[in-house]
Amino acid sequence: MSAGELVPASTAKPDLTDPFRPVHGTGPLTPYEIDRIERVIRYARQNSGLDYSVLIGQTEPDSRAYARRLHAALPDPDHTVLVFVDLGSRVLEIVTGVAATRVLGDNECRLAAATMQSNFVAHDLAGGLTAGIQQLATAATPAPTLHLSDKPY
Repeated sequence: MSAGELVPASTAKPDLTDPFRPVHGTGPLTPYEIDRIERVIRYARQNSGLDYSVLIGQTEPDSRAYARRLHAALPDPDHTVLVFVDLGSRVLEIVTGVAATRVLGDNECRLAAATMQSNFVAHDLAGGLTAGIQQLATAATPAPTLHLSDKPY
């Protein structure tokens, strides 16, 4: 699974190496919702410089360790944020790589997780994922240095 991908829930072992699929395990998502999430991931990549991957599927008993193993299987785990969701077990894990951790701390991830969970409770999986990824990207986006920029603000 490459960064910024959804993988089908029916896939036992998702292929995490495909660089053209940021969303793995689509579960109950429609093609329109998958496209919406992938557009948000592209935007997040451009603005924050980090890669984002989404996996929707079933977890193992230790969901955190499972999410970390999935994250390690990504092409560039150091610069990637993995959002893992298991709807059946009501599990949400956000795993950040070494470089991503420098700009996304635990507090930013907790806030994004709370945003996602509030949407999931309302049965809005796509809305929760897009809102959470946008929130993570905003937190990871470096602030512009106005006196060094050619852009008028």
